[in-house]
Amino acid sequence: MRRVVIDTDVGFNVDDAYALAFAARSPELAVEGVTTVYGDTLLRAKIAEKVLRLAGRGDIPVIAGLGEPLSRERRAFMFGFEGEGILDEEDEGVPAPTGAVEFLVSMCTSKVTLVTIGPLTNVAAAISHDPDLADRVEEIITMGGLLEPVVIEGKVLPVRAEYNVNCDPDAAITVLESGANITLVPLNATMKVENALGEEELSAFRKADTPLTRMLLKASELWLKRLGELSRAAGMPPERVRLWMHDPLTVALAVDRRIFTVEKMGVEAHVEGGELRMSIGERGFEVNVCRGGNYDKFKKMLIGRLVKAY
Repeated sequence: MRRVVIDTDVGFNVDDAYALAFAARSPELAVEGVTTVYGDTLLRAKIAEKVLRLAGRGDIPVIAGLGEPLSRERRAFMFGFEGEGILDEEDEGVPAPTGAVEFLVSMCTSKVTLVTIGPLTNVAAAISHDPDLADRVEEIITMGGLLEPVVIEGKVLPVRAEYNVNCDPDAAITVLESGANITLVPLNATMKVENALGEEELSAFRKADTPLTRMLLKASELWLKRLGELSRAAGMPPERVRLWMHDPLTVALAVDRRIFTVEKMGVEAHVEGGELRMSIGERGFEVNVCRGGNYDKFKKMLIGRLVKAY
């Protein structure tokens, strides 16, 4: 069983909720904590607690982290619909404890894998506080980056489409240059049509009809509506409006790496025009990069675990 800590900005894109539930229901993982990052991290912690509870793992501790990016030119932005379809009016609860950075420093030993599915602010702050963390942690599996152009239905996505690293570019560079054992899961691997959920998967949720699948269905429907609005406003192609499983795929690398293609390579990163630009290059940071995998096998594993009644 692999010990993991998950750092997330759950509440915006619904795939964070899928990822948390997937991790909670994976017997290969011992999820020892979840930390939240970016913006209203107490709200995000409440959302994470609700997802974990519906997944049957309300015992997993959730700790709120840093709200503002380390990049001085950035300010955290909340869209106002975080938790839509997940939280209900009666979901009050006790506020989560704060101190995610200290939690990461204490938890990240040689036997712990850190899975990051949001901006890298908490992780970078933890490394800055304790540089030895980069050597101690077994692995950092991080969803982020755009290494090569992503083309969907003939349309090329802009650099800013990769949300996680561009919310806090300085934090991303701090983590990349730390020397930690990093596995990067870029948009090039996750934004494949094969990695989006369709009617077949959603039908399985309807058939299961559990509290978890009902929540995921509702949150997914609302997210697709919001994503359509955001994509039109940003001038992005309508083909982008799908249920992309970016974050669950990142968790899946901790569950069963064998179904993915991972290559060690150099990744160059620099800030240009206020955006973090990344590319493959010999002079860059040496990291492991997920290049893709067996998406059908991954999605069957994901859905199979989410539809089970607990």
